[in-house]
Amino acid sequence: MQRFSQLSQAVWIILALCALLTVGILMMQSPAVEAAFAAMNHTLLLPWLLAHGADNPAVTIWVGLLILTGGLLFTNTVCCTWCKFILRLRGGLPAAQVLIIAIHVLLLTMLVGHILNFTWGEKYTPFRLFPGQEHSFGDGYTLKAEAFHLTVDPELLRTSADRRFHYLKPEEFNVRENTATLALYQHGHLLKRQDVRYMGPLSCGSVKCIVKKFFAPPQGDQVGILVFAIKNPSAEPLFIVYILMIACTLAYAFLTWKKVPAQITRASDDES
Repeated sequence: MQRFSQLSQAVWIILALCALLTVGILMMQSPAVEAAFAAMNHTLLLPWLLAHGADNPAVTIWVGLLILTGGLLFTNTVCCTWCKFILRLRGGLPAAQVLIIAIHVLLLTMLVGHILNFTWGEKYTPFRLFPGQEHSFGDGYTLKAEAFHLTVDPELLRTSADRRFHYLKPEEFNVRENTATLALYQHGHLLKRQDVRYMGPLSCGSVKCIVKKFFAPPQGDQVGILVFAIKNPSAEPLFIVYILMIACTLAYAFLTWKKVPAQITRASDDES
């Protein structure tokens, strides 16, 4: 395990991940690739690969390389945690070292959580709702759009995104202030009612209904919303892992940042 626990290996793997993500962004400039990624977002990874992988070889290869690189990072983190930290626990460790172990363990948990997000649960076909409409999905779930509260002129929703970007100031088109009152039912029983903002979720247990956008059809005066619905039991625990990892990182920085100037000062004194 010692062979795969080097920090230099982790640096190269992270650089490879950054390069892959950059390549993915560049690939998105192709409408066909963008459509393939959009379809992937609407389903789990394995069903997408089986149904569309052969038709999108570039995307399939990119996903395979991303999984391989993520697996290498997972392996490196496991080996590093075991060889450099866990084996030393018998002699006791200072708080900073314990935090480093916690950060490594949380990183491993985060990687596993992302794998589960891609492979476990359910992703439902996106659907549109107008005020008063409802849509059924999954195990007896029904989402009803009760009302919309708009802070922008509905006519602006009909203009293209490029036109709004070039001709409107941010305060003139603040779509994030628009809200939709949504109610989630299961088998006719109300589970939750909530005012949801643009890109905000209505969360109830493992079910999330995300308002992807507000839109206005070319004809008529009604405004609708596009909703993505997912059911993933790992989503909430993964969010908690992110919070814990940030907290441990900040705590580690707080415990160690004063030691660096002190070490530099001692080194200077020794040289003089």
